[in-house]
Amino acid sequence: METDYLKFFQENPRSDLNNPDTVPNTGMNVQQIWELEQLWNYGNAFPAVVKEFLLIGGVYNWIFEGGDQKWLRILIDGYCRQVNYSIVRPFLAITKSFSDPQFFIVFLDEDQIDPDVYEFNLYPDDDLFHYGVYRLEKTGAKLSQTINGAVYKYRNL
Repeated sequence: METDYLKFFQENPRSDLNNPDTVPNTGMNVQQIWELEQLWNYGNAFPAVVKEFLLIGGVYNWIFEGGDQKWLRILIDGYCRQVNYSIVRPFLAITKSFSDPQFFIVFLDEDQIDPDVYEFNLYPDDDLFHYGVYRLEKTGAKLSQTINGAVYKYRNL
């Protein structure tokens, strides 16, 4: 598959481009992506940018220091049980905060090219109030903007 939306992400495969010993992005293969589509998207194809993201860094990606989709889903499911919350729409996690039960997700039933990114906080209700955050809130950015923007910020600090 040709990369149309995440070229900048693809052109920056590791945190230190001059050091080949740094861990590079590791993508999923087409079969692995198809399996996730069956599991999490009712057999429907993922949006184009989601597929590109998974092909480039769906197993590991340096920009979000992670990427293991099944592990992210296990974490989200566990936190959802703890706070008695469920998502009924098909979604995919992009990243998780290092220390908090905060995730960034996209819904797979929205824009079929470049879906919106949502902040998904799985704190207990009292903590949501204390921190002044919502359980689920649209960030105002598309997935391609979020990914390419994170790479750009890292490269230009």
